[in-house]
Amino acid sequence: MNKLRGDTFVEAVEEGGEHGIFDVDPSGSVFDGGIRQVRFDASDHEATIRDTDFATLILSQESHGRLWSDYDGESREEAINPGIFHFIPAGVLQQYDFRGTTTNIATSFRPGLIAELREQNPELAGVRLDEPIRAFTHPRLARLIVNQDRLIRSGEMGWRTLADANMLQLGIELLCLVARRKPNAATPLTEHEVAQAEAYLRANLDQNIPLSDIAELLGRDVFGFARSFKSATGSTFHQFSLQLRVSEAVRMLKDTSRPIVEIAYATGFSSQSHMTTTMGKMMGFTPGSLRSRT
Repeated sequence: MNKLRGDTFVEAVEEGGEHGIFDVDPSGSVFDGGIRQVRFDASDHEATIRDTDFATLILSQESHGRLWSDYDGESREEAINPGIFHFIPAGVLQQYDFRGTTTNIATSFRPGLIAELREQNPELAGVRLDEPIRAFTHPRLARLIVNQDRLIRSGEMGWRTLADANMLQLGIELLCLVARRKPNAATPLTEHEVAQAEAYLRANLDQNIPLSDIAELLGRDVFGFARSFKSATGSTFHQFSLQLRVSEAVRMLKDTSRPIVEIAYATGFSSQSHMTTTMGKMMGFTPGSLRSRT
């Protein structure tokens, strides 16, 4: 397989930081006019990229790892398992840190395609696709992506016509997905809902609870929920949960004699060094220095 830098396969504009190196499978990749699709493998890497023209839908296959992502200032952390999708609109600055291994199919929507579909389908005229959609599953979309990959690999006569039709259906499915959002998706959280979320996170500090679990707990739709959460708390969900974990780690360092490494795992950090780095950035001191003063 060919080696391509991350900014090559999306023609992205670097905004800072290092791009990961991806193993790109040429038999499952095509850059031809309105069709841009690439199959690639990736392992531990960080990237900062922006594609100013093409929106991108990414399906993770045979994937196991964790993704720390920031899309235009909205941070999230989630597990990346087989069947997980991410949708990134054109022009959105992506900053992310992935730890694990993943095989992905990235499909880009040519400029103007979504607008054309809205015009052709009046019932979808008011549906917008200008915000990222993270870590969701959708069996029909998965079948369409896999079919697109099959068509590209086959090179059979007429594959391009079939692939164009497949792209139209992909766009329709995405618009319908957003159209089915619950009405309360972006409404502000009540004080009671914030208290519920905080209590649940405190009870599960040893786990990395995804935003979708909190949305489900509160009976809300995950789309738009990140913005509602930040509006109600003043912090992104990732920042809020991280603050709770660091606060509990500080309390345990002061009030117990448990080893620092045990406290790290008990408060959801992947290692003692992860907790040390995070606490240093947030609090200005390390677990060791705090423990030595108590």
